[in-house]
Amino acid sequence: MAKQTLLLANDLDILNEVGRWKITNLRNLHQCIAPSMTFSPFARRIKKLERLGLVKSFNLIDRRRKYVGLTEHGAKISCFKNVYDEKSDQVNHDLITAHVLKELLELEDIIGGSVYHEQGFSVAPDATAYIQRGGKSLCMAIEVELTQKSKRRFIHKFERYGEAQDFHFAFYVFNNYGVYRAYVEGLRGQSKLVQDKIILCLDEKLNFRQFDYRHARYWYQGRVQTYAELFE
Repeated sequence: MAKQTLLLANDLDILNEVGRWKITNLRNLHQCIAPSMTFSPFARRIKKLERLGLVKSFNLIDRRRKYVGLTEHGAKISCFKNVYDEKSDQVNHDLITAHVLKELLELEDIIGGSVYHEQGFSVAPDATAYIQRGGKSLCMAIEVELTQKSKRRFIHKFERYGEAQDFHFAFYVFNNYGVYRAYVEGLRGQSKLVQDKIILCLDEKLNFRQFDYRHARYWYQGRVQTYAELFE
């Protein structure tokens, strides 16, 4: 009965969009799904989905902004199986990941993407994006690295991306220069196959509201590069 109500009310679009981001600001969700609708009736639709046990809303960061995530029941209906736990210690990481993906989707060549959910990939990234270039569709993993991982751990993941047939690139994003430099040094010692697939991006002002990829510092194929060299 709940599913039928959703289909009649067109609310499956909301569940799919919430699942795409794993966690999303209610105002942003409104702009994505129903920009021509005033906010109050849209908020009532979200309340209805909460009553049906399909989404849950909560206040994060400054306690004034409301965010929405899927419940386990909602994830069974959404095409994106991302259940969000507001008690997670990954809140800041999840918000930044969603914002990085949102900004990258503004690029003309990037035609789609989502925060990661179980899709049978050989490696589990934080998010995925799809690039249309030269008549081909390419899959790019997105990794948001806010803290230092052990060298053994991140080198192992570099190597897995190098071997992966389902990812053409892996795009790593940092906001800490020290962490970025550790990954650069680790990448230097990798094979050409790995270096051709891994892009490192440093934006020291990166947060859940800001990602300035156009003025970020990039490391690719053994040297520092600019946004224009990589994407234009």
